[in-house]
Amino acid sequence: MDGGRVTVAGRELEVQRGTPALLAAALQVAAHLGRPEIHAYLAGDTGRGDGSRHLYDWLCRHLPDCTCSVL
Repeated sequence: MDGGRVTVAGRELEVQRGTPALLAAALQVAAHLGRPEIHAYLAGDTGRGDGSRHLYDWLCRHLPDCTCSVL
């Protein structure tokens, strides 16, 4: 996180509201806890739910192999 921006996969997002604000909050909490690395799953969506459905499908197939301790 740099100032009012958060970088995800090389793309800078403004931290004003919505998803970027939630990611920025997660980054701040992780840094406070001494765990600066977080993983975020993002899905582009135009309001029809296509991106969310695609993400949920991906999660159903890949979460069994996930080694994360918190989701």
